[in-house]
Amino acid sequence: MIVTLEEAKQANEKITKLQLDALESFIRAETNNSFHNKNIRFRNVEIEAPNIIRFDKIPIGLSKGNTIEVNYSSYNDDLYVIDEVAGNEVKIIRDDTEPLIDESNSKVMVTKVVYPLEVKQGILSILEYDLKMVDKLGLKSKTVARMSETYQDLTKSEVIGNRPAYLFSFLNNYYKYGG
Repeated sequence: MIVTLEEAKQANEKITKLQLDALESFIRAETNNSFHNKNIRFRNVEIEAPNIIRFDKIPIGLSKGNTIEVNYSSYNDDLYVIDEVAGNEVKIIRDDTEPLIDESNSKVMVTKVVYPLEVKQGILSILEYDLKMVDKLGLKSKTVARMSETYQDLTKSEVIGNRPAYLFSFLNNYYKYGG
């Protein structure tokens, strides 16, 4: 997760976990960047239902609250948040989703995901924008007595993810192109 739900609620009290997860997924897809810390990567892991990932050695570099990504799994490829690290096992948070499926596969890889502070701040700015502009979207002009409001027209080229493109300028350094 880029920011915790608690951090996000400080910027926008109406945000839900689903919306936050969707925003994270959108940013990863938009930038074609998985934000992997390739120095903290593990292979030959076992996955055990409902929420345990077992490593062949102590997973140095992983701690509670970290985001990890499971790849090359037959059933469990996804992003997960660590709830607890105990020895060579990691318990992940599985609140509203299906439990992990048991798997022992030598190809499974677990990598730590680290989002730069600039991305975290950008997400909080987007959430603040959403809260302020939710009732003003689509408003072209509004005049009451002597007070007038006009909002910027947004063409297709000026919009990313149903929001003004300038809100996503913090991502410019994180786009990855090609392989």
